[in-house]
Amino acid sequence: MDTQQIANALKQLGFNNGWAISGAEIVLWEHDAPQPTQDELKNAAKLWEQTEANAQAEADLAKEAAQAKLAALGLTADDLKALGLGSN
Repeated sequence: MDTQQIANALKQLGFNNGWAISGAEIVLWEHDAPQPTQDELKNAAKLWEQTEANAQAEADLAKEAAQAKLAALGLTADDLKALGLGSN
């Protein structure tokens, strides 16, 4: 696991602060709870990645649905921007 994967795993486990990582190792742990095992970190990292992928997929679907609604009204995203109603 790389540094970012470990950081994401710790966040997934609810540890948003109170730790430091160097390379692929947790070098500072300031919690009463025991430091997560490698297996716990790997599982949490996988869950983080799945959650992020799901969130991106939902955002993509919402954008597609919005574009379909605009098209049904005969509008485009550029039309909304021209009216000052859209930012993307």
